Amino acid sequence: MNEVLTLLLELYRGASERPFEEFQEFAIRLVQPALRFESARWGAGSLEPDGFKPGLVHLHNEPDESVASWEDVLAQDTIVPEVLARPGATVSAHVPSRYAGKGQAGIRDYARKYRHQNILATAFVAPGRGSAEWLSFYRGGADDCFSDPERRACEQLTPHLLQALAINRNLHLGRLRQGQDGACFAMADPRGRLWHAEPEFLGLLEREWPGWRAPLLPRRLAESLALRPNEAYAGKRCRIGAALLGKLLLLKARPRTPVDDLTPRELEIARAYGSGLSHREVAAQFNISPETVRHHLRAVFGKLGIGDKAELARFLPPCP
Repeated sequence: MNEVLTLLLELYRGASERPFEEFQEFAIRLVQPALRFESARWGAGSLEPDGFKPGLVHLHNEPDESVASWEDVLAQDTIVPEVLARPGATVSAHVPSRYAGKGQAGIRDYARKYRHQNILATAFVAPGRGSAEWLSFYRGGADDCFSDPERRACEQLTPHLLQALAINRNLHLGRLRQGQDGACFAMADPRGRLWHAEPEFLGLLEREWPGWRAPLLPRRLAESLALRPNEAYAGKRCRIGAALLGKLLLLKARPRTPVDDLTPRELEIARAYGSGLSHREVAAQFNISPETVRHHLRAVFGKLGIGDKAELARFLPPCP
């Protein structure tokens, strides 16, 4: 019991201290002595009308192509519907005996190739979100079966692993929010499926696209981010940018403000003038005339509804 408590303390300490992109590998290595596995997958997928579709997958001691190979035999994989039907229950499977039928040669070959001869698998289904998270641990030897105590240990540990990951994500996003007034964050995969989102982020999307529901990003937003990944999406009520975070997209959203109506030129001139430069100094910096600077600033003041330089700083976002 003391060993389990020590493991959990290390797990939750890691959730608060480890960077997001390192945490899953850290957690898998932490539980490896307790379960004695050779490889592992920690993933999330969507529950579609035609069956389960793998999405994000963290691989431990597994080649990248193993997931595509699994998708090729997914229709034969009876472990998937079993764990989805029993959320939280760990299934232990001996592949050679489970898939001994004539029509199951494909999944047997797959298991031999990737050393998945013995499996512990657990899934948790997110109510109302059409998605599930799972962990699978593998041993390559056909006779190296997982014991029932190991199955129970996996069943007890898996909820803690998933909860620790959620804590790690929340803390990571919380740190990002520091100094980002009005900003809120979410994480999505490259296919446009949300895997983690702050309530404020969901609220902004619902106001921008009435009737929209998670987990898929609104199509217009997903297409915009795919076509112009380095350019923020500017909507009627919000502004959303994206950056890569491991295998995920980190989405940053904030409500639209009058500053968003400024042209890029107006914004850079306003920033320079608001920093304390004179009209002539701004003109010299951008190689334009002082009168052109005054023209741009009149437009800026009109769009922001302000009257002087002192009010300018509170409207301007931090420089990117």
